[in-house]
Amino acid sequence: MATTVTFFPVDCGDMTLVKFGDAEGSTLLIDINIRKDADDATSDVRDVAETPP
Repeated sequence: MATTVTFFPVDCGDMTLVKFGDAEGSTLLIDINIRKDADDATSDVRDVAETPP
């Protein structure tokens, strides 16, 4: 089976599903929502672009 990549437009961002062509049928779901208020120090939104400690 070939590896496939599917893009899902979901509201204010996209989600990507990668299905690998391996015998196990491995999959990878990528769903990252980087929002403007993540840069606001008073916001509870986590800044996913920030390097983890």
